[in-house]
Amino acid sequence: MLVYPLNKLIHLRHNTPDGIAAIYINSMLRTLAISLVGTFLPVFLFLETQRVFGQGIHIGFYGIIFYFLLQRLVVTTLLIPTGKFISKFGFRWSIFFGNIFLAVVLGLFSLADKFFWVVPIAAVVSGFQISLYWLSRRTLFARDGILSNLGREVGLLTVSTRIASIAGPVLGGVIITIWGFSALFIIALIIVILSGVPFFFMSKHEHKISVSLVGVVEWLKNKKNRNEELSFLGRHVDSFVYALFWPVFIYMILGDFEKQGLAVSLGLVASTVVVYLAGRVFDKKHSERVFRFGVFANSAMWILRGLIKSFGQLVAVETSANAISPFYWVTFDSLVYERARDEDEEVMVFMIGRKLVVSLALFVVISVAFIVAKSSFRFWVLWVMAALGTLSTVFMWEKRKGIKNKE
Repeated sequence: MLVYPLNKLIHLRHNTPDGIAAIYINSMLRTLAISLVGTFLPVFLFLETQRVFGQGIHIGFYGIIFYFLLQRLVVTTLLIPTGKFISKFGFRWSIFFGNIFLAVVLGLFSLADKFFWVVPIAAVVSGFQISLYWLSRRTLFARDGILSNLGREVGLLTVSTRIASIAGPVLGGVIITIWGFSALFIIALIIVILSGVPFFFMSKHEHKISVSLVGVVEWLKNKKNRNEELSFLGRHVDSFVYALFWPVFIYMILGDFEKQGLAVSLGLVASTVVVYLAGRVFDKKHSERVFRFGVFANSAMWILRGLIKSFGQLVAVETSANAISPFYWVTFDSLVYERARDEDEEVMVFMIGRKLVVSLALFVVISVAFIVAKSSFRFWVLWVMAALGTLSTVFMWEKRKGIKNKE
């Protein structure tokens, strides 16, 4: 069977591996689907838990905490088995099944407003999809990415997904308002299924990967990895607070799904061009000052978020934050992929170790959220924690010293 090269199909550089090209196409479609539901899923869990178990902000918090705790426990348990699955069957099948499980999750959520008992099942299945999809995708990107061009590739990948996701939140808000959550989840399900097709056009990868629990534990215990472990922890404390509780805060201020979707979409517009520029800066200058600016500015934005009381203030802060944050996390993600190519280690071991630290970050966030759920300053505690987490990522820059570029 003659397969048309994906890098030519989407006009990437001639030396861009087709695994990376498949990631670009898959990411655009998958991100479009996730962007439809992403900012609304925590709100859905918040409201449905209140509907079933009673009113109270803390009740809604408990629903979010339970779902994501169960999901992350499954992810953590499956990391080593997933690594072995990838070693035996390859990236394509792992990503394919990851997409299938995500479609199942969306299908279950389409029933959740009538049958709330499917939510725990969705959490378990979601754990499977995260482990299968993200471990493969990140390892594939780290292995196939061109080191001298990593910032551009991370930037281009993120720009492509941002373009796909810009319309998602505002469309999602309109769909919920007119047809409800069930229709939203079904539409996203269809798009997710289509997003898996590009990986069947990529060439077969050699995937001789040595993964063991002992190897991962040794990586975690290695003192030379302390800086990046702390950075991973802080980076994902920031991202989990943003993904799980920021949408609920927005909804409590606005009480309007369409306005919430519009505000998120406007923020994505602001960040799209900046994302690509941030990637180019990383490739050309490896500018530590630019990275540090992004870290401190992103941290300060969490304090401003706590002062928001109106739609206009929300748009102003969210747009500003999205215009600044790429200089922080595009550089950070580029450093992660660069570090993953350390020739002394297996990329998969690095990625599994990183995933375990990500799980720890989630456990930290939901533990704090559980403790402060009944307090009147619950959101301020989360915002301050996210700001401190962001600041801790400055340690990641130290890990790039001494890493040699290689094609």
